[in-house]
Amino acid sequence: MKGPNESRIETLWGPWMWLMLAISSVAMVWPLWVSDLLPFQDLPQHLAAVRTIHSLDDPAWLLSKYHVVDLSRTQYLSWYLILDWMTTVMPLDVACRVLLSLYVISVPLSCYALLRALHLDPTAALLAAPLAFNTYLYMGFANYVSALPIVLLALALLVRSFGRWSLAEAFGLACLSVVLFYSHVQALLMYIGFAGLTLLLLAPSWRPRSWLRQMAHHVPTLGLLGLWMSRSRILATGKAWAQGHGGRNTTEAKFHFEPVMDRFKAIPGQLIEAFPDDSDDHLLLVWVAALCLIALLSVRGDLNDDAPRQGAQPPRNFRAMLRERIGAVWLVAGFGVYLVSPLSYKWIWPISHRLIPLLALVAVVAVAGRRS
Repeated sequence: MKGPNESRIETLWGPWMWLMLAISSVAMVWPLWVSDLLPFQDLPQHLAAVRTIHSLDDPAWLLSKYHVVDLSRTQYLSWYLILDWMTTVMPLDVACRVLLSLYVISVPLSCYALLRALHLDPTAALLAAPLAFNTYLYMGFANYVSALPIVLLALALLVRSFGRWSLAEAFGLACLSVVLFYSHVQALLMYIGFAGLTLLLLAPSWRPRSWLRQMAHHVPTLGLLGLWMSRSRILATGKAWAQGHGGRNTTEAKFHFEPVMDRFKAIPGQLIEAFPDDSDDHLLLVWVAALCLIALLSVRGDLNDDAPRQGAQPPRNFRAMLRERIGAVWLVAGFGVYLVSPLSYKWIWPISHRLIPLLALVAVVAVAGRRS
């Protein structure tokens, strides 16, 4: 239900917001096409994996002589298979740039969708656009960063599903959950956690009947997760781990943590830490200042909205207050996970630091003001 002034405000700000989103999208896509080589660290190995999948049986490449493709041992298939399909109609390098372009455009759009689902000010989505070029994009973690807008989109669909559940929405959530798993398991686990908090706050009651249908879309993904864990070496320890990959494992099969204060100090570098000068620090300061400004305007707007209603309605209970600030609940819970999660496990690094770009996107949702 729209507030009394929402239609007027959307009429005023809607065209300008879409124009600014279009300008920011062009500004974010342009760097992906102006250089001969993309400066993303791990991207070449992902492209090599796609080339192996795509040209395994091509005698011109001789890949089948040295490689065996076993798709059940990786959960990066969403990125790999989409690029494999795109490579049938365009060069692999072009397909990669197209897919990365779709990623940077989808970051503010998915944030917009989540803000609208929560009846929050959608103009805050403009702050999500700069977060597409984060530290982990420069590190070449293309599968992981591509999963971030999917998390926001799945949360938007989940929020909309409460109170009007349908088979089509359940199927859509199941598909997004599977795509999340085949993008990056860490993003999937964060989505499952956020979905659980959403359930606790938005479900009409605590009875299983009121929330079980919304959570059923996780079942196929959990089955795939179990299959992958049984087929990969993620659970291997001792001799089985030491002899894995032909006896070439050099990392220990244990968790590594870092001091809590170091985690706070590491936050800025996990958002953007790629430029040779201090310009990335300056950009980050501008972004934080804009986030704080949005937060202040949001608090002021909430106080103005509540003032006329004081004494006219019964006081809201604690759960209702949390429901209105569910973005803040996600942010606090996600930051708690960041503080207690390990930095690395076996070859998987970094685990905790990788959460920061996702938490920054959630922070945009957390500070947005209410619209209805």
